Amino acid sequence: MGKDEEKSAFYSFLETLSGKKIYFEKMAGNNGDQLITLGAEYLLQKCECRRMRAPEGAEYILINGGNTNDTWRGRVDKLAYYRRRYPAIPLIVAPSSFRFRGIDFRQTCLINDSPFILFARERYSADILRKIDLPSCVRVEVSQDLAFELRETDSIRALREKTSEKHILIAMRRDKEGPAGILTRTHASWLPQCVRKPLSKLRDRLTSYISNDVVKEVIRQEGIPQGVPRIYRDVAEALSFEEFVDVICNSERIITDRLHVAILGFLLSKKVILIAREDHKVKGVYGLSMSGANSRTILWEVEN
Repeated sequence: MGKDEEKSAFYSFLETLSGKKIYFEKMAGNNGDQLITLGAEYLLQKCECRRMRAPEGAEYILINGGNTNDTWRGRVDKLAYYRRRYPAIPLIVAPSSFRFRGIDFRQTCLINDSPFILFARERYSADILRKIDLPSCVRVEVSQDLAFELRETDSIRALREKTSEKHILIAMRRDKEGPAGILTRTHASWLPQCVRKPLSKLRDRLTSYISNDVVKEVIRQEGIPQGVPRIYRDVAEALSFEEFVDVICNSERIITDRLHVAILGFLLSKKVILIAREDHKVKGVYGLSMSGANSRTILWEVEN
């Protein structure tokens, strides 16, 4: 990024914190979250922020980007924890998607009156936040997902140099945000093992059935060639990060409902069909960051 106008809002914001002591909370996650982490660490280094090993002594606490919603409740709990434990330290949430159906997020904002800066990675999330009666200490901004910050890094350039077209990757998610809906969000730990095991198998079958139905329609309508080998795998969960990168790098094209599988494919100029369900995250990130005239990524919207 050579010109100021090409920098994202989050990049420009971090530049104002150059030399400041920042504690960065990576948060746990899958290979997609690792891609977000690399983007965050790249910007922290680029902006010459001083990384702290612990929140004590930090001037700011930065929470990594991701999903802040009631499906992944732990992220909201983590924000409340930092607001309570370190009330004098401003808290920053890197570009994320937000959605609150069963959570009163305003209560988290009201824990203290230190600056609380929320970056949304798409406009739908920013609208959700702005419709809440947020206190004056809260600031809402929009900026691209952190993985896009890697676009012109040496590592992505090197991957572009060695990219190939060995297979078609079909990567459909099988977790809480997948098409099986409530079955994947129900642990049912109170049930005996003899009941939980069939329930788990039912969940997997339902997930596979719904995903395969959508994928077959995509393949039919897009005229995807039959002769190229196909890999069916949720690579965000099932592989190491190195394998995750490799299988995307060697794809002729990608069909996925995994946002960061699509984003890495986008960064490598792959043909990507990104499947969006009812959640605004995928549609919003695509609209903000992946829908340009030279993009080889197309959005495929389906109803759950």
